[in-house]
Amino acid sequence: MAHLISGASRTTRQPLQEVETNGLAVPSVKGDDSESDRWISLTYEPAGSDVASRYYAEMMAIEGRPMDFTMSTKYYAMSLCPGGPTGSKHINRCEVLREMRSLPPEVRFKKWFTEVSQVNRFDALMHLAPDCSEEDLLKILPVYADLVRGLWVCKSSLLYDDGLASKRDKVLLGFTKGESISVKYLERLIRDEQTRNMILNPRGKRREKLQDYKFIVPADSSFIRRYSHIVKEQENAWSVRLRA
Repeated sequence: MAHLISGASRTTRQPLQEVETNGLAVPSVKGDDSESDRWISLTYEPAGSDVASRYYAEMMAIEGRPMDFTMSTKYYAMSLCPGGPTGSKHINRCEVLREMRSLPPEVRFKKWFTEVSQVNRFDALMHLAPDCSEEDLLKILPVYADLVRGLWVCKSSLLYDDGLASKRDKVLLGFTKGESISVKYLERLIRDEQTRNMILNPRGKRREKLQDYKFIVPADSSFIRRYSHIVKEQENAWSVRLRA
């Protein structure tokens, strides 16, 4: 692998001047001592050279001890693509994306929200449906997810029965109003600690000092700005659900 080493600044960038050639104006380089911007000279060193070997050793060492790079080449390369790992050592979103794109949309989205990621940004979901326009995707998503802080969160009815689904909906509704919910409210709503943690994870993180649970995924402000009409529709949907 070729290594890129930054060297000293040797070359001065020359201004372009138009020169007449066969009736056409073409750019020409002309020296100008007053030009202050400079190019940075780069030298390519082949793998195995002294410079590359020294650079590699420095990169792999920490406090004088070698640091093993244990991730396989396959998973390292896959971790660089959009979506990143799902949090499981054995599942990568890039692999899942490739598998799911062959499924019908209704199966694809239900499987994604319930088995891969309960909380998603709209732009990330576009990777899951490259065959859908934004308008089509916005019609599909409300079947499988609810909007919370500009993020699409798996519908409670796809995860739990009526009792727990209703409690989870109240938790999500609380997060639509702000980034945190008090511990006292949640303990009254869901008395069993194990059930409470199951519903809150992986969205909410308990903050002992503030005695609340914070929605740990940043709000998708871009979606809120771009699709204010969808935000309004989802607010109305929450209101209808609470009255039911």
